Amino acid sequence: MRDETEVLPVIQAMSEIVGSTSILIAAEYLSNTMSGKGELLGGVTGIPPTEVVIIGAGTVGEYAAKTALGLGATVKGFDNN
Repeated sequence: MRDETEVLPVIQAMSEIVGSTSILIAAEYLSNTMSGKGELLGGVTGIPPTEVVIIGAGTVGEYAAKTALGLGATVKGFDNN
């Protein structure tokens, strides 16, 4: 179902959730408990933050970037537009 601006509100909401959740899942996989590198996205004093690369600047990419920045990571985003 589309709203009056031709946007699909259910897809929009799902994309926001997926973008935020994808970074949280990635952070979990980077931890030692998941046999990762033992990195924190935000780092610790004296240790540089983890760099996150996001491919695509749609709704999912936007919310992934917001979440990664909120956790203190360095974010680079790429899109074909």
